[in-house]
Amino acid sequence: MLDIDPSTIEITDRVERKLLPDGEYLVSLERAEDEANVVSREGATYSRVKLMVRVIEGDHSNQCLFHEPMYEHSMCGSDPKKDTAVRIGVEFLAKFHRATSCEGKITPQGLMTVGAVNLKVKTQKGRVKDTATGELYPDRNVVVDVFSIDRKSAASQTQHTPF
Repeated sequence: MLDIDPSTIEITDRVERKLLPDGEYLVSLERAEDEANVVSREGATYSRVKLMVRVIEGDHSNQCLFHEPMYEHSMCGSDPKKDTAVRIGVEFLAKFHRATSCEGKITPQGLMTVGAVNLKVKTQKGRVKDTATGELYPDRNVVVDVFSIDRKSAASQTQHTPF
C-alpha cells in the first residue's frame, strides 16, 4: 500500500533526457495502451496507441523510447495533414505487426505477445514552441521504421512506402 510522507522527499530539477543516437536498435515492447477519443486543444478527437519499448542490446541497453502512432482523427477527410498522420500511424502499426509475425487483427494485447524487433530511430530537432519568444521544443527521438529481427524491413512486405 502506498504510504509516503511527502515532507521527506527532496524535489530535484528535471533530469535531462538522453537521446538515442540515430540508428537501428533491437527493442522489446514493454507497454502498449490504446488511448481512444483523446480531445485536442482545438476540440478535435483522435485515437492512438501509446507504445513504450526498451533497447535490449548494445551501448544503449535498457534505455526506453516512446512512440504514439495515431490511428483515427475526427478531422480526417477535411485536413490533409491529419490524413497523413493517421496513414503514417496505421502503416507503422501494420509494419510492427508484420515484423513481429503477429497474427489476426492489430490490438494492444496482440502487440504485447511479441518478441523483439528492430526500430530505426532519428533525432528530430526542436521546432518552435512559442513564436513570440522563439522558445523551441527540445530535440526528440522519432521512430522512422520498424524491422524484423533478421533486419528485413517490414515495409518490403507492404505496398506502401516507408514513412
